Amino acid sequence: FWLLLTGDIPTEEQVRGLSADWASRAELPSHVVAMLNNFPSHLHPMAQFSAAMAALNSESKFAKAYSEGVHKSKYWDTSFEDSMDLIAKLPVVAATIYNNLYREGAAPC
Repeated sequence: FWLLLTGDIPTEEQVRGLSADWASRAELPSHVVAMLNNFPSHLHPMAQFSAAMAALNSESKFAKAYSEGVHKSKYWDTSFEDSMDLIAKLPVVAATIYNNLYREGAAPC
């Protein structure tokens, strides 16, 4: 990810910093957890994943800024923040779906 965005190989400190940033963003909003935990067990995992992504829109910094009339030159800031939030949350969403379907709802590690 770092290499893709910057063109540089990250240092150990940069890797630790990015990992810590993602860890701090990883918690899912309670309404998304409740939704995932209440889906029927026969609902396909990708349908659950898609629904969770749509539900996360309620937390979108870009959507909030856009509705407040942010200038186009500032789209990058909130788009980046939303991207970082999604990168952090996607593994938790996937783990929650997996655990609900295959481990009888055991909490993700």
